[in-house]
Amino acid sequence: MSKRVNRKGYQFALACVAWGDLLGYGSMIESARFYPSDRKTIRAIRRLKTFQKTAMGEATRSFRSMPINDGVAFFCDLSYKSNSVTADFLKRSIQAFEKINRVEKKANHPGMRMVISVGPRAKIARPRRSTIHLRSIFSRLANKIITQRHAVNEAYKSSPIAGFVPALQANQQTPQLAQFAFY
Repeated sequence: MSKRVNRKGYQFALACVAWGDLLGYGSMIESARFYPSDRKTIRAIRRLKTFQKTAMGEATRSFRSMPINDGVAFFCDLSYKSNSVTADFLKRSIQAFEKINRVEKKANHPGMRMVISVGPRAKIARPRRSTIHLRSIFSRLANKIITQRHAVNEAYKSSPIAGFVPALQANQQTPQLAQFAFY
């Protein structure tokens, strides 16, 4: 698993992923027949926004997350040298699970379930992003069309055209190594 292929690092990483999703969210939307202005849909969307805000509020530089509709993935590569990375990830995952469920229960929703899994993943590089927007910012900044503050703010707020999370690519989260579920 830790076969060294070049000076840059290892061919594989040991990754841990905590996947959580809202219980009953799909049935909330379905009961409104997927009609956007139905009060049931509006309630479901309010629930979704609260969930995503709560889940993203738990993210840090060392505890990264990726929301996908009514689900969230927290993920990290584990350390071969120390178990503190694993312990911290597990602690934060469980804390996020408990916090989201407290918010859910307070709003009379059924809560979230979570599965934590560990396994190897192939290390693959992030695809190169388009630099068109970045060049536009630099050009407008150089031509004094925008201020430095505006440039930084625009770059910070801009969203990528496509998402890519290397830690979630080419992974093999297997129950044979370890998997935990919380409901």
